[in-house]
This record gives sequence, C-alpha cells and structure tokens, in this order.
Amino acid sequence: MNVKLFDKEDPEEDEQPVNGSFRTLDYYKTAISYFMPQKDLSWDPKHNSGNPTKSKEVKALMKRIKDIDAKAGPPRTRKRLAEEAAKKNDINSAPSFTYASPRPKKAARTDEVPAPMDAEAMHRLLRTIHAQNASFVDLFGSLISTLEQFKTKLSRNNIAIMNETMPLYGSNSTPMIPGKDVLQQAPGAKSGDDFANQLTDGK
Repeated sequence: MNVKLFDKEDPEEDEQPVNGSFRTLDYYKTAISYFMPQKDLSWDPKHNSGNPTKSKEVKALMKRIKDIDAKAGPPRTRKRLAEEAAKKNDINSAPSFTYASPRPKKAARTDEVPAPMDAEAMHRLLRTIHAQNASFVDLFGSLISTLEQFKTKLSRNNIAIMNETMPLYGSNSTPMIPGKDVLQQAPGAKSGDDFANQLTDGK
C-alpha cells in the first residue's frame, strides 16, 4: 500500500502521498481483503495468519492518510497548491531588471523648416501644369477626330456591302450612296429598317 501511494515501501513520517487519497487506500484494502482466505479473522503476526488488511500497520496507515486529506485536502488540491507555490518561488527568485527610461524627443529646429516658394518658382510650376493640361486636350481632340474618321469609313463599307447584296433581292432596289460629311441614303432609297424588313419577308 505504501508503494501504491508513496512510490516507496518506507516513506517518511511527514511525507505526503503522491498517487492517491484515503478513498484510494480504502479501495485497495477492501479489494485485497476480499480475496483473503481468512478475511473475517484478525491478523496474527506471530503465526502469519488471518487477514493482513486488518493489521495494526494497515490501520495506522489508513488513519495517517485520512488525517492528511482532512488537513491538506485531496491529492488534486495538494498538487495544485504545490504547483502554485513552485511558480511563486520561481517568480520571487527571478532576477530583477532595470529598464532605462526612454529618451525625450528632440524639439523640432526652427531653422530646418523649408522656406516658402517664391513667386517666380510658383509661376514656373503653374506654366508647367498649364502646358501639360493643354497637351492632354490636344490628345483628346485627336482621339475624337480619329473616332469620327473610323465611323465614316465603317459606314461607307456598310453601304457598299448593302449595295452589293441588293441585286440578289430584285432589280428595283435603289443603291445607297454616301454624302459629303454624313453618309445618307439617296432620294427614294429604302431605309435600313425597310431593307431589313424586306430581307425578313423574302422580297
């Protein structure tokens, strides 16, 4: 029973169990006593007969463990208190450090503040910005002109295709001709919607 509770056969008087409590020991005693052939008899140390779980040594051990549980609590409580005490000792034994206070920030020097821009430099900057804006305006104007030219060329190609397909649907179809600036139908020619309807109706 000492080995089960103390991990040794002969523990010291002030030593506390590490593997169980009074309930653990009482369970061991009851289990061992159940298999004793003379379990109802007291233990006779002279003749080594009877039930050894009823010996004086076992009774003394039972009383000792019961008193320990009553004073120090069950094993889990003892273990927790021992861990807390160990942590406290580690904290108290830790070396102390002296932290240096941060250095105060230096005040900004007034002589390092940049001087305001003079009128001539400001005028040069404005001229540069104006020239850049003007170049963007020219670029957008050229882009618009290019898009208009592309639109005109695409319309001319479309009218040419329409004129080539008209003979396929009859000899009375009027060809489409482009105008000067905007491509228009010739007088009497059918509109694009009318021509599309003619294609749909099969005329």
